[in-house]
Amino acid sequence: MRRRSDAWIGLVLLAFCGVTFAAGWGLPPAPYETMGPAFMPNLTLGLLAVLSFMLVVQGVRRPGAHPARQALSLAGRISKYRNILYSFGLFFLLAWLFPVLGFVLTSFLFLLLLQVAIGPKEWAKAPFYLGVSVGVTLVLFLIFRCMLLVILPESEFDAMRLLEDGVHVILCDSWEAVSQFWN
Repeated sequence: MRRRSDAWIGLVLLAFCGVTFAAGWGLPPAPYETMGPAFMPNLTLGLLAVLSFMLVVQGVRRPGAHPARQALSLAGRISKYRNILYSFGLFFLLAWLFPVLGFVLTSFLFLLLLQVAIGPKEWAKAPFYLGVSVGVTLVLFLIFRCMLLVILPESEFDAMRLLEDGVHVILCDSWEAVSQFWN
């Protein structure tokens, strides 16, 4: 039964991809861009269409019943999706705090707390978690603030604002020096 529903869902998604692709076909080209406004949506739709086709093939190729699933209690269902619930809860909490804490602190806290929540609970992993959190936060800051010139939210706390300004000066000035060297 489940395999047939996979095939039907895949067909519905393929139809959605076709209709959406056809609707985006008429977008006018942008004079200042080489790819135009329909490039990313069409790329995403193409990927979704390939995955949908694979779902249809998988559903049609081996139809049949799956073994009976064991009924889980509410606590069992929640524990089964514990990591997903932690991720969404943490994301929404920090998205709510984003304007107050700023980009740097929010990104660092999100990455650190998510690794602690869903990763191995070993003290030996703490330096690794800290390193990944700091490194990814700095790379994201470099990409969005220095390279793409996106204005990121700043913290309302003076000490954090000093840290953000320091990160900005070090990363963005280094990026400017590197980009001038290569030009």
